[in-house]
Amino acid sequence: MKIKAKYALVYSERDLAGKGIAKYVKFLGEFKESGLIDNRKYFRGLNDKVILTSFDEDVIYFDFLDKYIDAEVFIVLSRHSSEARVKTLSVHHPGNPTEEALYGGKPLTLAYAAPITSSLLFRSLHDIASEANITTEYDVVLEATHHGPTDVSKPIVFIEIGSSESEWKDERAQEVVAKAVLRTLKILESKSFENVKVAIGFGGGHYPRKFTSIVLSGKYFMGHILAKYALTKVRKEIIHQMIDKSIPKPRYALIEKKSIKSAIRKELVMQLTNSGLEVIYI
Repeated sequence: MKIKAKYALVYSERDLAGKGIAKYVKFLGEFKESGLIDNRKYFRGLNDKVILTSFDEDVIYFDFLDKYIDAEVFIVLSRHSSEARVKTLSVHHPGNPTEEALYGGKPLTLAYAAPITSSLLFRSLHDIASEANITTEYDVVLEATHHGPTDVSKPIVFIEIGSSESEWKDERAQEVVAKAVLRTLKILESKSFENVKVAIGFGGGHYPRKFTSIVLSGKYFMGHILAKYALTKVRKEIIHQMIDKSIPKPRYALIEKKSIKSAIRKELVMQLTNSGLEVIYI
């Protein structure tokens, strides 16, 4: 039998960052042990609307979540890896927008996005990191859509600590992320978000700075973001997924004009306009 909850916080037992964040979520949110999921304990908090649990698999292979949990939104507590070893606190949606699927999920497949949840998570993360005075150490950034899982039938968003073991074990970062998650869940339960501006994004680097600033401004709630390296050609099926696999659906498409070649940009605008989105250059 599936365990029901409005929000599900999930992490991997292999993941030092995820385990550390979960420890603080349980303590600060006063979560209570409530039973077993796949032979692992799960915990409930925030008036029983939220569950927290772990699995043995790595988070990029969490395509099975629907098998055990019936939730409206999944939030994955995770580490972030980077060869550059930049210290980051980040938020992103999963998905593979190209033929490559090197890190879980299927190629040319995006997960369902949660633009309101992800944007609130990011704003809370930025605010709490600033309050904790760690923004001189950690870069608080959005990430473009990347890696798996891609087969979860409900929206899913990652919140991560990067980019090496020393950061994953940093209890200051773990506590900041846990507080951001808890603050976001309380905001979601206390406010209405029926008439907000939901958008998808195109262009920029893996850490898309302009989209980071836009989300922090509060003007838009961002769903999937395709970095310029994923825009070597316009793929109609990916544009359709960016729109259709978003809850709520976007009405705007934001394009970082300077980072996309003219020919690709023109075709992209045509496809987006034909799909009924308002195109805005940033």
